[in-house]
Amino acid sequence: MEKILSIIIPTYNMEKYLRKCLDSLIVSDENMENLEVLVINDGSKDSSSQIGHEYESKYPQTFRVIDKENGNYGSCINRGLKEATGKYIKVLDADDYFDSDVFEKYISFLSSTDVDMILTDYNEVNEEGEITKKHLMPYNDKEQLYINDYCTNKFFSELQMHAVTYKRSLLIDNNYTQTTGVSYTDQEWMYLPITYMKTFCHFICFLYQYLVGRDGQTIDPKVTSKQVDVRFRLIYKRIKIYSDLVEKGETDKIKIQFLQNRLLNSSYFMYKSTLIQDNIPMEMIRNFDEGLKKIDNNFYDEMSISELCKWKGYEFIGYWRKHKRLPFSVKLMKIFYKLKKRL
Repeated sequence: MEKILSIIIPTYNMEKYLRKCLDSLIVSDENMENLEVLVINDGSKDSSSQIGHEYESKYPQTFRVIDKENGNYGSCINRGLKEATGKYIKVLDADDYFDSDVFEKYISFLSSTDVDMILTDYNEVNEEGEITKKHLMPYNDKEQLYINDYCTNKFFSELQMHAVTYKRSLLIDNNYTQTTGVSYTDQEWMYLPITYMKTFCHFICFLYQYLVGRDGQTIDPKVTSKQVDVRFRLIYKRIKIYSDLVEKGETDKIKIQFLQNRLLNSSYFMYKSTLIQDNIPMEMIRNFDEGLKKIDNNFYDEMSISELCKWKGYEFIGYWRKHKRLPFSVKLMKIFYKLKKRL
């Protein structure tokens, strides 16, 4: 029987969270037959593989464990794409989980739709499972829409991986792969793949439960401050892809605008998050800034004048570049950041 949905679960030393993640995917027998769950064990040193194999033994028609050497997040996505068979594909991090009741309805919905991308709503939750923030998409329920009509708006520049499900064949047809050997490649999942899609819809449901706040998480400031160079390099890579398309005369202007907006949003975040942290050497930030200018001077200039810059209040980047110091507003932000760390 053809699978409707394949779920890729990149897994590295997630024994504390993996059972809750996998339990959330157990639905009715009918929908289990439509579902494929690929637990990509990335060389874990704990019992993650053993836990995954327990579910594989109990639900062999649905769960499959793929044990591999450690290659980090992107290598798990690449292996999952190679092994998946479902019509649609979604990534679920091993420390996150789905709302099982919602998931039951979602699989049934996927069986009756044929759009290229589906957006679902998601919650941010804490270790106790309490919802700390809701993310609701701004579109009508189940209405087929066209990517080109929406992908250049501000919402798409901030869209996160928790919200998307892709038609797998479009990724395969475009030979999509992610960077291996480093973390923070989830932003790549929200970059080129969207340009492969033509139609989408919003299925109104809070499906994905995104855990925020656990120690060692890649978004933990203690972790991100040690991985700044990696995050810089990944932005460079995406800018190079964008610049090459522009240089080659890419005729799809909407595609170019979407990629630019995603890059602007990622770059703005990096300036903000590094400039307000005292433990990030200023020389490293200046080198990043100079590197952007070398790769694409036009994009570099656009950062200071784009509508996105004004909308998000990032005019301080142009000020910092010109005066080699931060405006008073960002200095206040730094003070707030320090106080927040102490609390």
